[in-house]
Amino acid sequence: MSTHPPTCAPREGAGALTAVAAAVRTVWCCAGPLIVGGAGLGITGAALHNAWLVTVGRSSS
Repeated sequence: MSTHPPTCAPREGAGALTAVAAAVRTVWCCAGPLIVGGAGLGITGAALHNAWLVTVGRSSS
């Protein structure tokens, strides 16, 4: 085992930074799919509300 002192001292606030990063990752993991789903529903609703898209999509037969 080496008796040399460590070359770099631990940074102050590293624990707080790690905690904030873990919280952000947790929120993103849980809220990310909901945000994507909500955006998809919003786009679908906007497309169905647009009269031009509805009339072009219908067949003329």
